[in-house]
Amino acid sequence: MHSWFTALRNQCAMSCGVRVAIPELSAALHYELARLDVLWTEGLTRFGGPFLAGNTFSAVDAFLAPVVFRIQTYNLPVSSAVNGYCQHLIGQPARN
Repeated sequence: MHSWFTALRNQCAMSCGVRVAIPELSAALHYELARLDVLWTEGLTRFGGPFLAGNTFSAVDAFLAPVVFRIQTYNLPVSSAVNGYCQHLIGQPARN
C-alpha cells in the first residue's frame, strides 16, 4: 500500500470504525478497484482461498488488511468473490 493504489489511499483514508459514503468515485479509483479485483480473484482462484494465498492466513493478508478496511469503510464496489474474502478476513478472531 505504501507505493501503489494511490487513488485508493488518497481518496479513502484509513478507518476501521466509521462508514463513509462517497458520492462519486473517480475514474482512477474505479480503475484501481478493477485492478485489485483481478489480482485478488486470481489469488483466491489459484490458491483455493479462503485467504489470498490459500487456506491459512499469511503475510499477504496482513499486508492487504488496510485495503479490506477501506473497502468496508467506503462500501467500495468489488466482485462478490472479493467481497466474500473481505468479509472472511474481517471476521477472523484476534490472535496474539
